[in-house]
Amino acid sequence: MNGRALSSLPAVAKTAAAGLGMTTNLYDASGRTLKTKSTAENTGDTGGSNAFTLSQSNLPNANLTTTVSGTALTSGSHTRNSDTGGAFLYSGTNAGNYGTGHGSSASPGLFGGVGVGNTNAAGNHTHSFTGTLSTTLGSGQSMNNQSAYITVNSFIYLGQ
Repeated sequence: MNGRALSSLPAVAKTAAAGLGMTTNLYDASGRTLKTKSTAENTGDTGGSNAFTLSQSNLPNANLTTTVSGTALTSGSHTRNSDTGGAFLYSGTNAGNYGTGHGSSASPGLFGGVGVGNTNAAGNHTHSFTGTLSTTLGSGQSMNNQSAYITVNSFIYLGQ
């Protein structure tokens, strides 16, 4: 079962091969396992694969959840300023009316009855966070990992 041409065989072997349904070459079982044929298969049918790709959907349908937390350290004093050099002003009259704004570090004070201010240095500080991390591995979808095969007729010799 090495796939060689029937023309290279002796006459008796050619006749035997033709009786098994081979017309030009012997069946080639190289790199394949032998599989007894079913009623729906023919001798010499091939299938399967010697490699397969595992995808995420083939992983178990499992959800992994864990709690995460930590602290981001910020060393050194720093200030948060507005774009106008530290002074800012916002005014508005009602929801949806965003009004007008004015800022000036040269003349901080009241403008239209709305105050002007600066932010101060924040100093050394930390930012903490907590949360939940959850991920689903896969959906448990089955996969075909049948080795490459060639179908053959199988029998048990019982001595007679």
